[in-house]
Amino acid sequence: MIIEKISREDLPMILQLQHLAFAGEAEEFNDFEIGPLKQTVNDLDEEFRVRVFLKAIDEDGSIIGSTRGYIENGTCSDRGRGAGGLEILSPGNVD
Repeated sequence: MIIEKISREDLPMILQLQHLAFAGEAEEFNDFEIGPLKQTVNDLDEEFRVRVFLKAIDEDGSIIGSTRGYIENGTCSDRGRGAGGLEILSPGNVD
């Protein structure tokens, strides 16, 4: 697995993965109006301008996960986004 910054071209796939990741939660609570399911590519693009987006890709080059965060004190942090995030990554992964 490789961790790298995403590009704007990755946003549709990131959104698709996000919808898949949160579909179970929406079904469990019968609430399909949760933020991650309502988010659009345009919403992600706005976040992309101010946050660091990282993707995990497998050996075939497929995106298998992602997270977004901020650079704080030289470290990329997702500020406790929970189990779905990559938590804290070294600055070397976001250069």
